[in-house]
Amino acid sequence: MPHTLPEWQQYIASLPSERLGQELALANSYTFVKTLQQEGLDMASIRQIVALLASRASKEGVLLPTGGAFDLEGFVR
Repeated sequence: MPHTLPEWQQYIASLPSERLGQELALANSYTFVKTLQQEGLDMASIRQIVALLASRASKEGVLLPTGGAFDLEGFVR
């Protein structure tokens, strides 16, 4: 699993389209947030990671999951 923001950016860019929805659903959870906070990332970085996933998913026509830790639609408006 990536640890730094640049590593996350590379990871997200390399994800196959068919895995974006699943990865985004996992990232849009309080467990994901807590895990990344324990690894030393701040909320601004975590929001950026989720926003990058949401943006890529939206651009590729992947349905954004609803509910969860973040308003994903807000990231892609």
